[in-house]
Amino acid sequence: MYSISDKLGLGIYSAAEAALCARVSTRLMARWVFGERDSKSVIKSELPETSERVVTFLDFVQVLAIREVRNRHRLSLQKIRQGIEEAKTRYGIEHPLAQQHTIYLLSDGMGKGHGEMVIQLPGRGAEGPDGLAQLTGRNKGNRVMEKVVEMFLADLHFEAGTGRASRYVPMTYKGAQVVLDPRRRFGEPIVEPGGYTAETLWDATNAEGGIDQAAEAYGVGVDEIMVANRYYDVITPNLAV
Repeated sequence: MYSISDKLGLGIYSAAEAALCARVSTRLMARWVFGERDSKSVIKSELPETSERVVTFLDFVQVLAIREVRNRHRLSLQKIRQGIEEAKTRYGIEHPLAQQHTIYLLSDGMGKGHGEMVIQLPGRGAEGPDGLAQLTGRNKGNRVMEKVVEMFLADLHFEAGTGRASRYVPMTYKGAQVVLDPRRRFGEPIVEPGGYTAETLWDATNAEGGIDQAAEAYGVGVDEIMVANRYYDVITPNLAV
């Protein structure tokens, strides 16, 4: 069992909460982070596993990367798992998919998951600064190097020095934005500049009878109510399974 002080700065979510923000099913979130009886986890959770299964901010960010590599490029979980393990054992990178990075696929160009995982970390790599480190398979045959465009990376902010993900901004609207920061409210989505949770302002729209009424009731701008509603419109429908 962890105390609250043990979790400060990590960002703490239940599997269901993290799944909602990552737009995957709760089952996938639990499977990729904790594993199942018949399958290993894809990543190693930042916290040692206990009966209290919690997902940290870095776990969440890595799931975003797995989701995109799986959905857009069909790379198998086995390949992704091998790549993460190789990054840890060969290069000492504990959370490679939560570091500032670029993923490439060395593939046959067919887009059916027949590829190998290559990663580039600023200042790190098999061939010196900004080198490419192939993490799975062997480089042989006629292959195509394809950059994996991870759309969510544009919304991530990274710590200077460590290159580790520190802040996720999935939604902006005019002067307001939704922010997941593990140092604030345990990583719960909040709306800046006011600081209310996105869920609070989303609920307020119905409770107060509309956007203008919610803004007045909570003393925030209409932009903050709008961005909270837009965020929940995006994350709630059509969850990946």
